[in-house]
Amino acid sequence: MTITPEDRAALAARHHKLFDLLRQGNIQAVHLSPALPHPTTPHEPVRVSEEEMFLRFRTEAAATLRR
Repeated sequence: MTITPEDRAALAARHHKLFDLLRQGNIQAVHLSPALPHPTTPHEPVRVSEEEMFLRFRTEAAATLRR
C-alpha cells in the first residue's frame, strides 16, 4: 500500500475537518460527512480501502471524544 503525497494531503485535510467538527460539537455532521475524499481523477486507483479509512477516522474520533 503506497500513499502518494496527494493522498496524504487529502487525508490530512479530511482529518483536520473531522476534528474541527468534533471540537465544535457538531457530531451529526461528522457522521453524515463522507468517509473518504473523492479521488482527484477518475482514473486514479484508491490505494487504501474505504473500510480501512473509515475505521481509522472512527477510532480517532472516538479517542478524541473520550478526552
